[in-house]
Amino acid sequence: MGITKYTDKPIGRLRRATGMDDSILKLGKRTKKDLLQPPPYTILGWFQRQAVENPGMTQFRYHEENDYEYEDRCTYDEATNTLITNSGICPIAYNHHVGSTCPMCGLKD
Repeated sequence: MGITKYTDKPIGRLRRATGMDDSILKLGKRTKKDLLQPPPYTILGWFQRQAVENPGMTQFRYHEENDYEYEDRCTYDEATNTLITNSGICPIAYNHHVGSTCPMCGLKD
């Protein structure tokens, strides 16, 4: 098992995977300043913070996995304070509790 290498342009030597459908992450009352705090204080990863820094502009990154090339997308909608992404990774997944619903991604545990 190796480290996943992300690129900003498609590599183009592998078959393209269709990827996941877009999902909406609700950021609630968190301000842009809160979302852009550096680690370890932020809940967002680098890729998601890039989207917050550039509202309305879709951010793309590509990676290889199991002989496929995947495209990750993330867009920050400042008006609704949401992230539209196809990565399927909830930033607060580590803090879900059994029997509750995540306020960010809507996952029911």
